[in-house]
Amino acid sequence: MAHFPGPVAVLADRKARPFWAGHRWVFSGALAHQLEGLSAGTVVELRDSRDQVLDFGLWSPRSALRIRLLGIGPVWPFEGATLPDSFWQERVASAVGLRRRLGLPSVETDSYRLVNADGDGLPGLSVDRYGDGALMHLSSAVLGPYLGCIVEALRKEAGLAWLWHRNDATFAEREGYAAVDEAAFGEAPEELWVHELGLRYIWSPRSQQKTGHYCDQRENRAWFADLAKGARVFDAFCFSGGFGLAAARAGALFVLGVDSSEGAVAAARRNAAENGLSERTEWVSDKVENRLRRAFDKGDRFDLISLDPPKLAPDRNSAEAGEGKQTSLCVEAFRVAAPDGLVLVSSCSSVLGEGSILNSAGDAAVRLGRRVDVVGVRGHAGDHPYVAAMPECRYLTAVLFRVR
Repeated sequence: MAHFPGPVAVLADRKARPFWAGHRWVFSGALAHQLEGLSAGTVVELRDSRDQVLDFGLWSPRSALRIRLLGIGPVWPFEGATLPDSFWQERVASAVGLRRRLGLPSVETDSYRLVNADGDGLPGLSVDRYGDGALMHLSSAVLGPYLGCIVEALRKEAGLAWLWHRNDATFAEREGYAAVDEAAFGEAPEELWVHELGLRYIWSPRSQQKTGHYCDQRENRAWFADLAKGARVFDAFCFSGGFGLAAARAGALFVLGVDSSEGAVAAARRNAAENGLSERTEWVSDKVENRLRRAFDKGDRFDLISLDPPKLAPDRNSAEAGEGKQTSLCVEAFRVAAPDGLVLVSSCSSVLGEGSILNSAGDAAVRLGRRVDVVGVRGHAGDHPYVAAMPECRYLTAVLFRVR
């Protein structure tokens, strides 16, 4: 057993229970004392108040999330106080290997999550693959000292031709690292066609926010498509048309896609044309609520509806207001559901999970005097693994309702 010669962080009394179970995030308030003078990414040993070693993690001096644990366990396996390159190479190889076991990439799908932060043991790092390249995003400073090694491992293990690195300015300022928007290696195209479930989508690595295509919904789009044959479909918050196009390809009679972003709607139209689905689809730039009310007033009813809004509650402080907004959207969507119509309600806010969606649906049903039944509940696609002890990382929930 190797002795760890580096700095030691100690938890305050009665703060250790989550970390005994394998949780990876140590906030500053959980520590008995703060360590001074450590740079971002310094490896620290974490002990509980009884002086038992729990794990090892990376220090983040400017973040409230002070230590991101690595899941190494209580025994330090290396010489010295630093992590060797082989440690990161093995983590990247494991991430790539999981996707291959999931059948990714494939002829039908070459857009997917290649690295999912803590779920792949690479805290704060998300990498989405698109065709022969990928887009990388950091949400923490802790991997900064190791990024060169990780990037090289991604190139080697995943066979990437190019990697675009984009860091969100808000995260960067808060966490204390550089906001970048540049090539890590290779030459990213201005735009390219990527594939999901046999459909082609236009995508621009140099202009999309964060990682773009929302591939976390891929399996839910396939689920939605399985229900679409012969249906009249409403794709609310359609973005680039994922749910609507999957439904149209599966045999929907007609698809109406609505999004407030004119750029998103233009991309959806282009995607529909590329896939030969323009005749049975219509894409409109409008507020979803306005278009749903207009449909109700006209007597239009839909057999299948996707309600996939942007994040309504970024944190617990906004959860109540977010659930209120979610309920209002459910009211509008359920009103235009045909008898025995199906409505898929998605939430990408971890604080608005299954319970919150059920509350919103129940409230909407009471207001409308309709009966609403749960048909199924799902989360994000399997290429978004998360640590079992961290259910808050299961941020995406999709509930399918039958509206009677």
